[in-house]
Amino acid sequence: MKKRRGRISWAILTIIFFLFPFLGGFVNHDVAYTVEDTMTLDLNQPSARILQFTDLHLTFGVDAYDQQTFAMIRAITQAEQPDLIVFTGDQTMSPLSPWLFGMLSDVMQSLQTPWTFVFGNHDNDFNHNSANLMFLNENDYLYFLPGPALLSGGLGNFKINLNALGSPFYHLYFLDSKAELNTQLFAYDYLSLAQVEWYENHVMNDFHNSLAFMHIPLQEMGEFEGIPFEDGSMGEDAVYAQNVNTGFFDTAVNYGKTKGIFFGHDHLSNFSFFKEGILLAYGQTSGYNGYGQNLRGARIITITPTSLTSQLLFHRDYQ
Repeated sequence: MKKRRGRISWAILTIIFFLFPFLGGFVNHDVAYTVEDTMTLDLNQPSARILQFTDLHLTFGVDAYDQQTFAMIRAITQAEQPDLIVFTGDQTMSPLSPWLFGMLSDVMQSLQTPWTFVFGNHDNDFNHNSANLMFLNENDYLYFLPGPALLSGGLGNFKINLNALGSPFYHLYFLDSKAELNTQLFAYDYLSLAQVEWYENHVMNDFHNSLAFMHIPLQEMGEFEGIPFEDGSMGEDAVYAQNVNTGFFDTAVNYGKTKGIFFGHDHLSNFSFFKEGILLAYGQTSGYNGYGQNLRGARIITITPTSLTSQLLFHRDYQ
């Protein structure tokens, strides 16, 4: 039987929010890494529509901004009817993050749509991501694996094979880009060499094309000078990329199988462009509790065995 979380009044929730950092927050579980790192999603056709939400920044859960974020997820999902939903990090930014992951899980359960996620740099601001997984165990539509324990690899490196009528036709890679570094302001962690090796060990044996999803953009996301954008614009003053380039993009180019890499993180930027045959793309910032006054929405990605297209979607068009 599914456990029901009781309603918490606004006053009590506010007190908990401010006291949690001093009380130690939620209990952090030991990370249960898995040898298994691949899941299968069966579809009825050799194509897929993937809906990318990013940077929800859920904070209180019951406040007007978070409720508007949940309403946006429902409205766009019900209208677009995707085959899979991907949240590309910063689902939360709150001492209440495990409870908020549970709220998000309940919303996704009600939508009856397969979904998955990668962690962002703010998801573990107050609680370890192992605690954020606590309330996700009872969701019938979640496709997520902690994945193997990789050196400096974070949590949640895994692969989904998309099958059509029992046969694979596409692959999806999910990698944890982790959080901030303590070396300087706006210095962000990066994919470790072990994560790049894990990806390479898979992609070299792939017979079909793939996409990759992570939160913090690769450094190549900032190398767009002279290349026209497919859509969107750069609203930030810079691309706040991973602090070290450990070769993920070059590996993807070398094998020629990964056709698109999708990011979150920089709320005010939503552009995409092709570099060396790979679509590099920001999602559309989705959370109303996140910074910036830009439109909230999502990115819809459509794939077939031989084609990839994507389009920005805006919440205002679904109200």
